Amino acid sequence: MKSQRPALGLSLRGSLEATVEVERTGPREVALRIQGRHGPVPTEDVTRLRDALEARGLRLSVLRAD
Repeated sequence: MKSQRPALGLSLRGSLEATVEVERTGPREVALRIQGRHGPVPTEDVTRLRDALEARGLRLSVLRAD
C-alpha cells in the first residue's frame, strides 16, 4: 500500500531491463513509473506499454519514464 492505494513493483528483464511501479489511482486508472536499469527507457518501449494498457481498458493518470 502506498498513500493508502494499492501499488505493485516489478523488475523486468529481457530487452526492457527496467523497474516498473504500477499504482492504482482510480477505477480502471493507474499511474505507471518505469526506470531503466542502464539508462532511459527507449521511447518505443514506453509507447508499446502505454498502448497495451489502453488496449486492456486501463487509463493512465501518470506516465513517468526515467
